[in-house]
Amino acid sequence: MSLSDFVTLSKQAGTRLDWTQAGGGNTSIKLSPTVMLIKASGFSLSEVDEKKGWIEVNPQIIAEVLNQIPDHLSASEQELFGKTQLGFDSLPVKPSIEVYLHALLGKVVLHSHPWVISALACQKNWKELWLDLYPDSLTIDYATPGVPLGLALKRECSSSKKSASIGLLQNHGLIVSGDSIEEVMTLQHQVTDRCASYLNVDLSDHHTASRIQTEFYDCTQQWWSVVPVQNATILAYIQDHPEWLVQPPLFPDQVIYGGFSIPTLTPLHEKQGLLAYYQKHQVWPRFVVAQSRLYSIAQTVKKARDNEDVLLAHFMTLALSPSSPQELDSEELHYLVHWEAEKWRQNLQQ
Repeated sequence: MSLSDFVTLSKQAGTRLDWTQAGGGNTSIKLSPTVMLIKASGFSLSEVDEKKGWIEVNPQIIAEVLNQIPDHLSASEQELFGKTQLGFDSLPVKPSIEVYLHALLGKVVLHSHPWVISALACQKNWKELWLDLYPDSLTIDYATPGVPLGLALKRECSSSKKSASIGLLQNHGLIVSGDSIEEVMTLQHQVTDRCASYLNVDLSDHHTASRIQTEFYDCTQQWWSVVPVQNATILAYIQDHPEWLVQPPLFPDQVIYGGFSIPTLTPLHEKQGLLAYYQKHQVWPRFVVAQSRLYSIAQTVKKARDNEDVLLAHFMTLALSPSSPQELDSEELHYLVHWEAEKWRQNLQQ
């Protein structure tokens, strides 16, 4: 296990908007009994990379402090006790508030908030519904995130002989734990897919996003966020004007944030389509169409949403054009995408 493995887990989970939203969800990997990498507070999973978005802590010390916290204290008093003992407030980068939960679980841990899990976890008969699906999993009654949740998990693990590989947190989310990234991601997919089937929810858009993300990694050796576009205005324009997918850019930001055009990828041959686009333009696409759905591609989910903002401006410009729009010529477009000033601006936003 390494930092690279931690980044991989975070990026793979972070591109799934049906699993994590905004800064929610967290990941951890134990490199040894005394060294755990965990997502830092204030970062989204898609923002984690080798340089930022994580912190190294000692899970044994965290577990020991958790054992010292009196049960009679209020949630805020328990949190203060933990932070004071561990010195978190003095750190320039602080671990996720769920650091206690991660310290108690296995070598690799993913905590997420999938829609299909919330639909079950937020029901009055949540435990009955869940145990019908996963009778051997942990079930933790609602507790305030942070120390109270860590204590609740500790009690559940102590009193139950059930496997800690899967756990449902009432009115909160899902925890999946295992010995490897592959094991955890497989379990995560299996659990969310089974719940989606139970609820009759179609997650195919997000499955496609995960597949394109893997193909992008094979092409670039970097983890990109691949996000289904959900802007209703953009989707309506594409339905009415599919020719706009290949409309050349009209202004500089469009080529920088939207690419030269939007390629349509052939199912199960996405990698070939990505490589063909790169060979033609010497940059990777910012949007693709796959399985009749539009996806935005960027280094983080936030940047993928920025791409959408510019694409909407491009489509609005076309829709409001009173005559024939003037396109930027090919030479200027290629200059802009390789412009050093633009690369500097993009780096500032990372």
